[in-house]
Amino acid sequence: MAPNASGVRSMDHERIVSLFEAAWEFSKEVLTENGHFLGKLWDGEHVRRLKGDLHPFFRSLKVIKPKASRQESSELFLFARGFKRYLLHTSET
Repeated sequence: MAPNASGVRSMDHERIVSLFEAAWEFSKEVLTENGHFLGKLWDGEHVRRLKGDLHPFFRSLKVIKPKASRQESSELFLFARGFKRYLLHTSET
């Protein structure tokens, strides 16, 4: 998923962050133990926070910039592997 770009970088970044967060919330409901999550973002101020949000729940987390992306593109993906479902319940109590 990605929103249509408006050309206003800060607004576009906020919109894709909102989509990413919605996908992550949905994934917490449906991912099984050791599942994987791949989320698209545009590089910006929230990337570090989002990495921090996901990192405790996965065995590995990588930032990926696909070779197919244009050099000037801020497109990147957070690829998280090995979902630790058991931590979800302990962090919500």
